[in-house]
Amino acid sequence: FAMVFTSCFAAAATAVVATTANLPSNMPVPVRGMAYDPWPSDAVAGAPHFAYSSTDFFHSEFDALWGSGRSDDGQPGRSDLATLSAMGVNIVRLYSWDALRFDHSAFLDEAAANRISVAIPISNDLLLCLRDGCPGQTTPRDAIFAMVKEARAYACIVPIWTIGNQIELLPAPGKATADAESAKRMIPPLIQAARLLLEAEERVNWPTSMRPMIAIPAGLGSRLSTQCPSLPGGFLCDSYSALWNAGGLAPLRQRLILAVQTYGDGAFLKDGYFSPFVNGGAIVPTSNLQHMLARTDTPQLAELPRVVTEIGDLNQRPSFVSGQLQACLGGYEGAPLGCFWSAFLDHGWLAAPFNGIG
Repeated sequence: FAMVFTSCFAAAATAVVATTANLPSNMPVPVRGMAYDPWPSDAVAGAPHFAYSSTDFFHSEFDALWGSGRSDDGQPGRSDLATLSAMGVNIVRLYSWDALRFDHSAFLDEAAANRISVAIPISNDLLLCLRDGCPGQTTPRDAIFAMVKEARAYACIVPIWTIGNQIELLPAPGKATADAESAKRMIPPLIQAARLLLEAEERVNWPTSMRPMIAIPAGLGSRLSTQCPSLPGGFLCDSYSALWNAGGLAPLRQRLILAVQTYGDGAFLKDGYFSPFVNGGAIVPTSNLQHMLARTDTPQLAELPRVVTEIGDLNQRPSFVSGQLQACLGGYEGAPLGCFWSAFLDHGWLAAPFNGIG
């Protein structure tokens, strides 16, 4: 482990580390993040088929994508992580991570060498496995333990676990679309995943000062919530309240970070959503995060740190993007710690023209 820890801590030492209370000592602040989901990728000649059975491209089969490996015809790799580092990105957010099947050490080494931290996910697929049952011999406990055990050697560059991605939009079995009831059904697997995460951290003796923050990304456009049905991104109320109040999870309370995702206007985010609510002011109560969270059964949520886990502009308008970044990185009262730009991809799967950086 000596070489791993040397490069890992060298990367952490050069980062701007957190000074805000309750943040892990390795948390980069401000968060200048990138949502990194680099699919599709051309098949590598001779690669085993299983390498393409998920969107986990963060292992050595794909080092020509994110690192300096070479393609099957001998061409130099893309070195995405080096490119992101040169852009000023200090953390990447991923969406898939299967430590039972893949070894991610080469990717984590490359991230550390480029002074980039990694937000590692518990994927939607794993949460659905917890909700509906798992195929084959896979167990969520094994999958989460493998993820935590693997990441333990790189603890100083893993400041965030994400649990799912807009899980409020996952339909119930047999349904084509999500509704408030299907969103509510995702709460038990969310709590179970958090329990398994805490158990795994204890088993591997993860350093207390660097135990990652826990984010549950919710879409700002969704109102599928029982506690905050009028709040954009109201599933925050349901999901974070559930973790806060669940038995045996009190140690996680101070590690929660509110995570929202939006492609909306920066002026609304800054002046209407994140800024503190003042009675008689111009802010609309039903659109203000602090005002709504303070009226849930867990008002302490209003005091948690915030981060924007996806943001972008489908039309690539410079002034619009500038406003979004000011809302994320402005340093005003109530501001998030930063944001993850969406996204660094190979093609425009969200819309055309694509909002990301290909």
